[in-house]
Amino acid sequence: MTVAGHHLDKRPDAGRALQHALTAASAGLGSTEQRDRVPLATLGGFDVTATIWNGRDGVLVSLTVNNDSGMTTQLSLTDATAGDATGLIRRLEHHLASLETRRGQLVANIAGQRKKIERARAQLGQPFARHDELVSTRRRMWAVSAAVDAIADLDSVPVSTATAPAVPVTIDDTWMPDQIRDSLTDDNHAWLDARIDRVANAGTVQAAAHAQDDVAAFAATFDRALTTMLGDPNEPNLSVAIFLRCDDPDWRASLFNAARQAVHNTVRATPDPTAGTATASPRPDRSGPSEAPRVLLTDDEIRTRVPALAAALTRDERIWLNQATTRLCTKPDLSAAAQAGHGSLYTDLQPGHHRTAGRRPRPAGRAGRRR
Repeated sequence: MTVAGHHLDKRPDAGRALQHALTAASAGLGSTEQRDRVPLATLGGFDVTATIWNGRDGVLVSLTVNNDSGMTTQLSLTDATAGDATGLIRRLEHHLASLETRRGQLVANIAGQRKKIERARAQLGQPFARHDELVSTRRRMWAVSAAVDAIADLDSVPVSTATAPAVPVTIDDTWMPDQIRDSLTDDNHAWLDARIDRVANAGTVQAAAHAQDDVAAFAATFDRALTTMLGDPNEPNLSVAIFLRCDDPDWRASLFNAARQAVHNTVRATPDPTAGTATASPRPDRSGPSEAPRVLLTDDEIRTRVPALAAALTRDERIWLNQATTRLCTKPDLSAAAQAGHGSLYTDLQPGHHRTAGRRPRPAGRAGRRR
């Protein structure tokens, strides 16, 4: 063995010289430092290098013969520099003794790598073996992403607003083509019907349907609203299932065309709630209660003004209550009583009200002023 230029024939001398070389090579090693392939000696004509680093249990050293990772001895720096010097040399000699075995291993590895290269070359130009699985996974990822985007965009399709009020409508179940119906489970069918109804009851959609005689011109508003309404935070699995179906262009076109026509026809067959707001020519004064102004609260206003009631209702229930209240406010007698401040008469005129229940006592201050 040759260490630091000195040729040594005895194992104890060579071992001690190698220990001194290791001590010098590891001097000043930082806590996160690693020194790679530090040349130390030659053994039997093969280079002996060391890699030194800080491990979890202290400084470690790896001695490698001929830069072959299969001919490596790893131990702690303490054992290497303070242990049996002769044993250190014998561990390195063991690698030399197993050179023929190591050669056989490398030859076998080379043969194995050549077979892999041949198989890879044979597969060049061939279709990907798991192509169908990859396509299915990508489609589902797209459907999940589309459902998440739609759910995040739900507030962009208000059911009713002051500028786009809505009247309750129901889409007849016959709107759905057989191609769509036959491809759905019962749960998917019921859920999709409910989402189409929600689109039809959106104020912006109804306003567009009344404004556009042509279904094609109505498509831009309707298609965006339906795409958004297909997002459902309460039934995300059903939402993803329908978006998966929509990945088929023919299926999606059939769904959107049929739903668009049904909603357009149904809404246009319903009186336009905004028609009374247009400027009209003066009409002769007629006796009787004045015409009721249109009153509408948005979903946010319901939550703000009556939080206790809003907390007890779902969003769909708040929408229904808002629509029912809007229609109630169009009753001329009821509106006139409310504007005149006739509390008892206003209460009596409310549909389904019992005079003996639910009446609020009149504040004493107001009664005193009336007297």
